[in-house]
Parts: sequence; C-alpha cells; structure tokens
Amino acid sequence: MAQEKDNLKPIKPITEEKKITVEEQKTAAPEKPLKIDSQKTPLSGAAQIEPTPQPTQPTGHYALIKKKPPARILKITLGALFVLICLGAVYFFFFYRAKVIIATIQKPDRVLIDGKETGAVTIYLLPGRHSIAIEKSGYLPYFTISNLSRGQKIDLKFSFVKTPKATLISQGASLLTQDKKIYFVDEQKFIASVFGGEKTPGDVTQETVATFPTIKNLIVSQDSNLAYLSDDEAIKIIDLTKTDIINQTQTKLPIDGKLVTMMASNYFTNNYFDSANSFIVFDQKAINTWALKLIKTDMSRNEYLMDIDPNKFINPKIEWAADSGDIIITGGSIGQLDLTTRTYSDLSDNKDYIFSKASPKGTRIFALRKGGEAEIITGNSRKEINLSGVVPVCGWKDESSAYIIFGNQLVLYNFDTDQAIGYAGGNEISSANTLVVGSNVAYFMTGEGLSALELVKEVY
Repeated sequence: MAQEKDNLKPIKPITEEKKITVEEQKTAAPEKPLKIDSQKTPLSGAAQIEPTPQPTQPTGHYALIKKKPPARILKITLGALFVLICLGAVYFFFFYRAKVIIATIQKPDRVLIDGKETGAVTIYLLPGRHSIAIEKSGYLPYFTISNLSRGQKIDLKFSFVKTPKATLISQGASLLTQDKKIYFVDEQKFIASVFGGEKTPGDVTQETVATFPTIKNLIVSQDSNLAYLSDDEAIKIIDLTKTDIINQTQTKLPIDGKLVTMMASNYFTNNYFDSANSFIVFDQKAINTWALKLIKTDMSRNEYLMDIDPNKFINPKIEWAADSGDIIITGGSIGQLDLTTRTYSDLSDNKDYIFSKASPKGTRIFALRKGGEAEIITGNSRKEINLSGVVPVCGWKDESSAYIIFGNQLVLYNFDTDQAIGYAGGNEISSANTLVVGSNVAYFMTGEGLSALELVKEVY
C-alpha cells in the first residue's frame, strides 16, 4: 500500500492562479461592477442590467424656447425698428446738421465750402469747422471760417462791396522783397523801392545807378544799406546808402554767376554768424554736379555745404529763416539743412512740394503742395490747413499768423486758432507770384508787374 502510494504522480492543476504583488494591486484599475437586478425575471431567471435613462422632452415654460416667435411679435419688432430709423433720419437731416443760407442781395458768381464749389444756396453741413467763401467779380469776396454746432442756422444776407482797384506801380517789375521798404527790380532793371507804411501806395524811388539786365536773385540787408544780387556775371553787393554814380560801390564775389540759380542770406547773429547779412548761401549747378555752398561777404570764407540730389529736388528753392540757422530747401521734396551741425533731414515723405516760407524766427514753415494743399510744419509734425486752391505765396506777420491768398481772397490766417480774417481780394491778386504786406497796403507781383492793393478789413 505504501509502495502504491509512492508510485502515484501528483496531478497538475488545470488552472494556476497568478500571484499579484502588493504594488500591482495598488496600480491595477478596479473593474467597474455591473449593476445587477437582484430579482430574476420569471422567464429567464437571468440578472437584468438597468438601461441608461433617456432625456425627456422639456415641458411647460421651457417648451416655448424652441418654438418660433409668433408673426405678430415679429411685425411689431420690425415696425419699431422702422420708426427708430425714420426718427433718426429726421433728427439727422433737420436737427443735427447745421444749415447755411446764402441770401446775398446780388447773385454770387460762386460759393465755395471748404474750398469746393457748390451751386446750392441752402447748404447743410456736419457740425465742425468749415470755410465759407462767396465771390462775385468786381466785388470784395466774403470769407469766414466757422466752427458750426449741431442744428445751427446761419443766414448770410448782405450786399457785396466794390473791390478797390489794384494800382500798377511798376510795369514789367520783378523780384519783390521786403525790409524797411518794399524793394523790387523795375522794368529798366534798376533796383527800386516804395515805402510800405503808407495807407496808399507811395512813390517809387530808384535805388541804384546801374542796371542789371540778367538779375536772377535780390536780397536787401536788414538795415536796408546793402543789396545782394546774382546775375550772369557774379554775386554782387551794392551799397544803397549812396545813390550817385560816383560813390555807389559794387563788390563782386568770386563766383560764376551763370552757375547760380538761387541764394539766401542770414538776417541774424549768433556764435556762428557774427553779424547780420554776413553770409550768403547759394547753389552752383554744373553738368554733373549740383552743390550748395556758403560764402562770407568779406570773402574770408568759401565753403561747401552739401550736394543737391536732382531726383529729390527737381526745381529747388532755398530760404534762410530770419532768426534761424536752418536752410529750407523745397522743390519736389522738402528738407532742412542745419548750418551749425551741417546735417540735412527730410521734413516730409511727400515729393510734390512747390513752395515754402519760414516764419520770422524759423519755428514754423508754411508749405504748399502741387494740388494747392497747404501745411504748417513745426519740427517733425505737419498740420494740414482746411483750405484748397491756395496760391504759392505767403507773407508772415508773426510766428502764429501769415497773409495767404485763397482763391481771389487775401486772408490773414492764424495757425494756432485756425481762424481767418478776410481782406481785399480780386482777380489781380489771385495771379500773384510774390506777396509783401505792409501796414495798410498789400504789394504783389504778377506777370504784368508790381501792383498794390489797399487792405479793406472785414467789410461784411
């Protein structure tokens, strides 16, 4: 029996349970137990799995959310919107816009709003600043710049005033400039002058005993003692204190006048410029070069300043601000040359400037572009003037205001307040190419010659 027991082999179990360590038990995800009904069905006796509950349809108040709004509510909403739009249109057209009525006694030739001509006599404008010009040939134009408010109404009812006739002082004259007197070149090519402080144009005085048939530039010193000019011969300095043929002296600077097209002189003194009108800046244009140079009037200094780029400056003009060390170059681009540091900088990216004029102290520059758009440049900032069709002339009164010609109207424009005072006007002044304004008379140069027009201020 014992031997039989020893011969028995151990039976291998059908399945062997795998031993699981404690760590594996911790990390193993527990199985989600099935939810089984404890009761058995009468037919199968199997455990039943509870079905997932299905969402129920909303009832009561919430059931209205998915329903379309009734047609009556939609009609009411659209009707309310239509009424609001109509009320807004009525407010805009009849109460928001300003209304300007042109009711002059004589029918005007044209009416300009912000520089644009209109044929209407009743004009509606948005609130804000607007320029209004009313013109009739042979009469002084009406001009104003107004800051219109909402719903404001302006009735412009007046009778035009006859324009004072401009007086032709010197037929064929050219090169108008100003200091204590008004200087110009008369038809015979003498340098002449007229006193600008009179209420009416004064008598013409001949200042030189010699004529200058090829004169191209004219500058008069601050004390009116010297005239600087350039002609085909040279740059010349004329002593205006002596007007007789024996004593009037003429100094020629060693510059080929045929190469000079423009020049300017300093009107101030500082550490660099020891006396007023002691330096002249001029250009020299040769076949392959075009340079800007500086010469001292006693010929002790003759210096190169910079090259002029013909791609930037097609028709350049230079100007020396009265109390500044800056040269302004215009004629395509517009830029500034600092004479103390000899550095040049562009004042704008635009390439269509045709005219510029610096204020007496050089803090501002009145600049005009090809389309007649005017700007004020102060440092690196530019401010557009709400006028168009401005004539390329300017006569500064002080650092904040200047005389400009807009259409047929001479106005004194304040660049701080954007207000303008209308003065005399007419067809003659609209064709001016140079302007100098005295205390009571405006002098301007046209193709016909030098004319003068008495200033008539705010007649309307």
